[in-house]
Amino acid sequence: LGLLDSLGYLNQSYNNLSGKIPRDGHMLTFDNSSSYLGNPHLWGCPLERNCSLPHLQQSAPPVPTMDDEEERDEG
Repeated sequence: LGLLDSLGYLNQSYNNLSGKIPRDGHMLTFDNSSSYLGNPHLWGCPLERNCSLPHLQQSAPPVPTMDDEEERDEG
């Protein structure tokens, strides 16, 4: 998304997203925190969660995926 030329509207709410919200390229101009509602594992600006804590922005705990669980069952 950071490589898009323009971004008029973006709604990522309730998509089970996780990790840091990218803040490069055109994403710097997108500042609507309501577009990320319902994603409790998402963090960084424009969300208040960890936005002012740079030491927490460097790494977020990994969120297990279905692939991770399948590998454990097979291994």
